Amino acid sequence: MSNDPYSNPSIEKRSNGLKSFALQGLAVLLIVGVAWIFMEGPLARRKVLGNLRVTDTNPGHPSLMMLSSDFCRARGENDDINESTVIVVRDENATELATGKLGPGVPIDADSCDFGFVIEVPKAEIYRFSITGRGTVTYSYEQLSKNGWNAGLVIGEEQTP
Repeated sequence: MSNDPYSNPSIEKRSNGLKSFALQGLAVLLIVGVAWIFMEGPLARRKVLGNLRVTDTNPGHPSLMMLSSDFCRARGENDDINESTVIVVRDENATELATGKLGPGVPIDADSCDFGFVIEVPKAEIYRFSITGRGTVTYSYEQLSKNGWNAGLVIGEEQTP
């Protein structure tokens, strides 16, 4: 208790309670703001799950080799496509956003082999995927979001995302 005849303990308690409430509110706003920055804001990153499908379109010169029921590899003109092939993702300004590598080839049928990949990308309006100078497949943010952050690339067939 204070010896000050002008002090009022109930007013001091109320004032301290308001200060505590205000500090708690600021802490919550700070946490929500930081979470937004990393989840939806400029630092948000998404995992894109994708695959590159190599389809053999020239039976006289096969571009695939089925090694087993679980493993295949590209050959001939596509022999540079394998589990260590680099995939690059760029934005609408051709700025590199991320790189990754293809996984091992998995047979889809007698004429197709899929090489999976996972790449974590920051938020951008446009995502341009390219593999060893074979052209570019472009997705918008909306397309990838609508597709559940899955991207498909194809060698040997016409492709539209």
